Amino acid sequence: MNRVRAVTVVFVSFAFASVATPPCLLAKDELPKEITETLSKAEWKAATELLRAHLDTHSDDAEAWYELGRSLFLDQGFKEALAAFQSAFKLLPEDRPTAVMLARTAAELGDFNALEPLSKSFSRDPDVLFFSGVTALKAQRNANQYWGQFDARFQATWRGFAVESFTSLAAIDPTYPGLDSRLGYSLLLMKDEPNLEKAAFHLQRAAEEPGAGWEDSAAFAECLMRLDLPRTAEAHWTDAKRRGGNATELKFRRARALREMGRSHAALEGFKRVFAAQGDYPSIRHEIGIAAFDAGDFATALWAFGESRRLTRHPRDDYMIGRTAYAMGDDVWAEMLFSSALASLAKEIETYRKAHKNQDPDRFWMEHMGELQHYLGRAQLEIGKRAEAIVNLEAAWQGARWNKVYRKWLFGLVLEAGDHDKAMELAEHLGTWEAPEVIDEILAKWPADQDGKPPHRLKLLRKAALANFQQSRFAAAMKGFTQVAKESPGEPPCLEHVWSAMISGDFTAAETLLKSVLQTEPQAQDEVRVAQALLLLRQSNPGASADAVKGISGDSPHAAVRDAILLHAGIAARHKDLPKADPFTALGIVHLAKNPTIVAVLPGSPAERAGVLPGDRLYMVGNFYFYPAQSWKDIRSVSFPGQPVNLDAERLASDGEFIRAPITLDYGPLLSQLGLKPDPNSAFHSFQNPK
Repeated sequence: MNRVRAVTVVFVSFAFASVATPPCLLAKDELPKEITETLSKAEWKAATELLRAHLDTHSDDAEAWYELGRSLFLDQGFKEALAAFQSAFKLLPEDRPTAVMLARTAAELGDFNALEPLSKSFSRDPDVLFFSGVTALKAQRNANQYWGQFDARFQATWRGFAVESFTSLAAIDPTYPGLDSRLGYSLLLMKDEPNLEKAAFHLQRAAEEPGAGWEDSAAFAECLMRLDLPRTAEAHWTDAKRRGGNATELKFRRARALREMGRSHAALEGFKRVFAAQGDYPSIRHEIGIAAFDAGDFATALWAFGESRRLTRHPRDDYMIGRTAYAMGDDVWAEMLFSSALASLAKEIETYRKAHKNQDPDRFWMEHMGELQHYLGRAQLEIGKRAEAIVNLEAAWQGARWNKVYRKWLFGLVLEAGDHDKAMELAEHLGTWEAPEVIDEILAKWPADQDGKPPHRLKLLRKAALANFQQSRFAAAMKGFTQVAKESPGEPPCLEHVWSAMISGDFTAAETLLKSVLQTEPQAQDEVRVAQALLLLRQSNPGASADAVKGISGDSPHAAVRDAILLHAGIAARHKDLPKADPFTALGIVHLAKNPTIVAVLPGSPAERAGVLPGDRLYMVGNFYFYPAQSWKDIRSVSFPGQPVNLDAERLASDGEFIRAPITLDYGPLLSQLGLKPDPNSAFHSFQNPK
């Protein structure tokens, strides 16, 4: 094949973490098959129960303690996870994976004391040091005690975590030594969407600090180049050289910045100059290959990748030789190279898993495997191996369902083939964010009036509508639910359809829908009661609204909503027997269990007066951040009555605008009319008669 494909490539070098095999032996006995199968399915709650039962009779099984800690950690049970990792570490005090996870869990909790057992054997381990620094930061201790022992800027494995941690530190102590350098470089080197403007702000401050080194000036210059400010950048390249910067390193960084800017030909010339000055410079042949590939100089790319592979035996070079062959149109050679690289990488990953308690290696390894599978599938498709192509394209997408390129190739191939069954099977795995767009593509290929329309069309429509609801796209959700009702007039509505109508302010439609739901969703009776009560409250019927939720028990996930409705219904009905309520309940915001979307704002509430709207997505109230895995019932005090508190939310209807609504918990006027006043010492937990 002599054709040359037109290619647009954005390539990121793969960082293969070097993690030493732990010197310890694993537990003597393998875990029971039932446990390993449950762990492999990522069923963390079930695995936790099985592991606890196993440990009742095998308390010396370090492997089981480790897996219990991992299951609890992934299920957000950090306190119990820490205890499990501590038990595993006592049994195997030289085990690195356990030490890293112990430090990482301590970082989640800010438990500084948990680091003490690691101080002997892992005092220089970079990952343990990094998470120990995060732990110290959260515990308001000296993080530099740990971060000062290694350069946190090059912790590629945890760079996203680094940005989060250094940003938190900036909010607490903006003068922390070395903060600007670390945060700026972490932002600059983020693999996905580096924040160059924010990086420049911190790198400039780092470069201007007394005693700053040439690395700080070079990093700032690199950032300025990528922001397309060459004249300003040049001054800082000169400053880096004046401060003693290595000439070859500065040339390399210049070339790297040019490559990141998409100036491939200039980057190639820069890397060639580095090679001429120092032929053994780390990764220089691979960098020449990448720049040449991006520039369309495939002959140079093949030479560079081949030389790099000969010297380093790194599988990433096999992959890029395959990419080059594919770009040149030699699909047979490309398939052979991709297959070989994939087999080699799979073997390395299996070896790693055996040495590290069946854990996946660094995420870059797994992302590299996905790219290999994707391009192998594309090469196989070109040479007519359609069945094998679908297998590899699907494997790549299943490992990174957020990847639009993987999704486009896989679903495009399936839809072109008219394979209804496969399209439906893949649609089952669509996540919340990509489901509406992909389902629209499927239905566009097989519209309702086509004889060969896919089976379960209603199932697709409903999945898209539910995904739109979960994204707070309520107009799109209403349209989808309405289409389902139109195509299946006898099918009862779902509760999400009711909430969409209520959030949109269509109370007449919500009332009609709710009558049908009451007959069909016995398993969701508490949520149905909440919806019915909110509708009655909006219809100025507080007595009936209160009656509707009185059947909700105190251990129900809707108990906090019940309390809010009872409080506001009681005030509206001028009752004096008001229920106890915490300040958050008193705000007048209603959301469903573990969901950040506000489904209702109670009439007359502080939230309504502050301009909060149904459909806003909660972000923060006072100093409390909302996470979907948490519940507001954990908040026992936001503010005392009469004191202001800020509510931050995202209003998706306005292009993702963030709003801040100052709210004052002031029910004084209303309560005084009832002959009551809030107890200032218990923050709305009880009421008193005025003195």
